[in-house]
Parts: sequence; structure tokens; C-alpha cells
Amino acid sequence: MIFLVCSWREAVRIKERIAKFAKDKLGLTLHPDKTPISRMKGGAVNFLGFRITCDPLVRREKTRVAGTWRMRRTNSTGLSISAPEDKILRKLATVGYLAPKDKGYMGRPLYVLIPLTKDEIIATYNSVVRGILNYYLYTFNYKSFSPYLRYLMKASCEKVLATKYSLKGRAQVRAKFGSNLKRGGKIGFRNAPPAPASNMFPNGRVTDLVNLYNTQGVKSLLLESRTCSSLRSAHGKGSKCTT
Repeated sequence: MIFLVCSWREAVRIKERIAKFAKDKLGLTLHPDKTPISRMKGGAVNFLGFRITCDPLVRREKTRVAGTWRMRRTNSTGLSISAPEDKILRKLATVGYLAPKDKGYMGRPLYVLIPLTKDEIIATYNSVVRGILNYYLYTFNYKSFSPYLRYLMKASCEKVLATKYSLKGRAQVRAKFGSNLKRGGKIGFRNAPPAPASNMFPNGRVTDLVNLYNTQGVKSLLLESRTCSSLRSAHGKGSKCTT
């Protein structure tokens, strides 16, 4: 993916140069459907299952004016990476986990899972939910999307168990197996993975790595040398660092 600040004609010329380089030097041909040119302003770009948009950002900064501190609001734009909720839910509905309802979706029992044991049914749903949410863990809308997805998939799982055990509804399923469906088995319906903290590197580690790159080059950023030692010093000598 290449981001450009230019006119449409210039973007077309750059794409043609890239296509020529890829064909002459690498023996590759750009697929026309997979290499489109899109406008970021007022639109979105889909890349590897993510939705990338250019959204307005409002920041408040504390500045000193005439000897007094005042708050100043600045407006700008920034890139936002989010999970395509409609696309994900539509795919789950195609498989059979969900069904359209009004303007949204509802959980639908996947009857092919009924012959499985209770733990196997719950494990199947856990694997689907965990796979989707782990992939979109660092997206902008994860905090709002993850509980909604878990609610829909849990409703589908409860309807499967209600059919399997001849219960009259989801309320009876929760009364029989508990709110997390673990009673009477070894596996319960898992919660959504927690959203990551805004600062993934404590004590300004991201800034440290960027400064190290700017001053000493990329060789100083080898994970097995500098990064792992800095992370171990931040989290304790006994912690492990894997690459």
C-alpha cells in the first residue's frame, strides 16, 4: 500500500511506473482489481481485511499566551484503521452463525454442531470468536465491536445448546449451564480479549527505538540484541523475549 499526496493524474503516472518496474525488473504483473487508486478523503480503503479511512482529529494543547496558560484546540486529519463490521457479520451469516434482523443481526443456531458434545460446541464458537477478535485487536472500533460480536455468537451457541438439550430458550440454557455456559463441563464461553493499552511500550520504548534508529541505523534495532534487552530491563530480568 502506497499513500500519496498528489493529484489523480500524478497517481496514475506513478502506478504506471510501478507496474513497469514490477514487470521489467521482477517479472510481475499488477492485478487491476487488486491495485486500485482510491481517494482517502471522504472514502475508505480495504487492505488485508482492514478498513482504512482518513478521519478528522481534534486535539487540545496547552499553550502559554501573554504569561497565562490556555487550552487551544487544533483540527487535523489522521488515518484510522478499523474492523469492517458489516463484512464480518455478513460472512458469519453466510456460514450460518447469524441471521439478518431489521437493520442488524441475531444469533442463529448452527444445527450441524448438535451431534458434538457440549464442550466441543463451545470450543468451536470460542475458536471463531477468538480468531476474529485477535486479528482486529488493534483496530479503532475494537472496544465497541468485540462485545457485540461476542453477544451474537454466544446467542447462537445458546440456541444450539437449547436444541440439543430440549430446552425452551436461552434463559433456560443459562439457568442450566451458568452465564458462561461452563457448568457441567470443562469449557466455558470466553470473554473477548481486552483492548490493548494506548501505550504498548512502557516508559516511552517506542520513542527510544525511533531515536535509536535515527542515530545508529537499522542494524541497532535487531530484536535479539537491543530490543529484547531493553524489554527485559523494563519488565524484569526473569522475563522472556521471543521473536
